[in-house]
Amino acid sequence: MTDELTAKKSLFVGSSEMAQLMRSLDWSKTPIGAVQTWAQSLRTAVSICLHSRFPMVIWWGKELVML
Repeated sequence: MTDELTAKKSLFVGSSEMAQLMRSLDWSKTPIGAVQTWAQSLRTAVSICLHSRFPMVIWWGKELVML
């Protein structure tokens, strides 16, 4: 298992549609890069959003990538 796949499986936990979509995306082709290179603060924020019952969005980086 690659480092990227391991990082995705540990961050995008669960069977929700959003978690599945986030696991399927090749993040290395986005301006924020591969998941294993993300700041811990971004990983924490994404985890909070995925476990929330309420709609949430994160804009990250100078390109304001929407997660």
